[in-house]
Amino acid sequence: MTRGEIRVRVAGRSNTGQVRTENQDAMLVVDLARGSATPPDTPAERATSADFELTPEGAILLVADGVGGHQNGAEASRIAVDRVRAHMLGAESSPSGPE
Repeated sequence: MTRGEIRVRVAGRSNTGQVRTENQDAMLVVDLARGSATPPDTPAERATSADFELTPEGAILLVADGVGGHQNGAEASRIAVDRVRAHMLGAESSPSGPE
């Protein structure tokens, strides 16, 4: 590592806990300098991790909570993550779902 360089190593994982039957959380890590992000539809139960150099362009670390078991909570958190990913990476098409 060179002087002044900042390395970022992040990880996240979520689980249903003892009450819920479905994990509705979604996570996203975006390295804005490289234009890379965690893959779409990465299950929150699987560990999400990234290791990169923090640059002036920055990074996004996002956790979308699944609305505590409410109907369509998983879809809502997935849409939130997909929209942020598409917007920040300049994707031409937006994910399906309500506006």
